[in-house]
Amino acid sequence: MVKLVFIRLPDGKKYTVDAAAGQSLMAAAITHNIPRILGECGGACACGTCHVYIARAEQQKLPPLSLPEEDILAFLAGLQPESRLACQIPLTEDMEELTVYLP
Repeated sequence: MVKLVFIRLPDGKKYTVDAAAGQSLMAAAITHNIPRILGECGGACACGTCHVYIARAEQQKLPPLSLPEEDILAFLAGLQPESRLACQIPLTEDMEELTVYLP
């Protein structure tokens, strides 16, 4: 299990959940009813409804951006250097206490 911390912006409400390694960050968020993560495309990297921010200090825990992910992110409102799509982040044991910000 991997402990994840979701923080809703701008109010800072925190959600802490345990998720299974191997599933996507998006799947973990949907399983735990985390607000603002819709995953309308089912994780196919086609919609951007799982847009999150991951602090730069924690980016080394993540796989690199793929070209399809970069393309989707380019069209999203609120794009930041910390922007990622949760569907493109498979959870691993070394992501313990990963902090995810919900735009």
